[in-house]
Amino acid sequence: MPDGWCPFANRVDSPNFGYPRGTHGQLTNPLAVVDHIMCGTLVGCRSWFRNPDSWASATFGIGRNGDTDQYVSLNDCAWANGAVNKPDPIAALVYTSQNPNMVTWSIEHEGSPQDIWTEAMYQADLKLKRWLWQRKPGLLLLGHCHIDSVTRAGCPGPNWPRDRLLRDLKEEDMDEERIREIVREETNWSRGFILTLRDLLGPLAEWPLSYEEKQDAARQERENAKWDDIDNAQMKWRGY
Repeated sequence: MPDGWCPFANRVDSPNFGYPRGTHGQLTNPLAVVDHIMCGTLVGCRSWFRNPDSWASATFGIGRNGDTDQYVSLNDCAWANGAVNKPDPIAALVYTSQNPNMVTWSIEHEGSPQDIWTEAMYQADLKLKRWLWQRKPGLLLLGHCHIDSVTRAGCPGPNWPRDRLLRDLKEEDMDEERIREIVREETNWSRGFILTLRDLLGPLAEWPLSYEEKQDAARQERENAKWDDIDNAQMKWRGY
């Protein structure tokens, strides 16, 4: 990525990145974005990450008012996700490859684990994630708890709006698979309604399928079978 800095984030450089510290260009294949909670304020986080004695950093930080900071370049390894402790299987792609810091971007959020995100923080986070997904489609969305379920079980906390984020990210993308899914759902619903109505009318309605309808039905069955195979393959991969 060119310079690795987000154009709409406040640049607040941290010296805490890379192996050994200060080594640039080690994050070449990001696999996930990992969300965190600061357990503090954005101002305090800025000070902490700029302190070389803290030995801590993240890629981004987002305040409750929507302010967005960037501390480490997208091309460099922030120090936020490295320790793996009884991880969730959902994070297997990250923790089985190498040091998680070398394949993840991290986002800190102002507040405490029990806090409900403000709408300003949510919208700023969603904007940032959309920007990141444009640069690397297919990123996983994890919480720190997925990598360390023991000492970081409450990070980013029970009110982390992961499901809402995933829905909004998918709706924004509207890739070909999602469009096909919507069309398939609508087609199945309308065809099911017509067939149900035909059954209810029974012998009162001589309503045979036309040649065109039969061809459409055959095509739809073939299309459904193809996408069912793809869905099954994806589920097997996730289970594995």
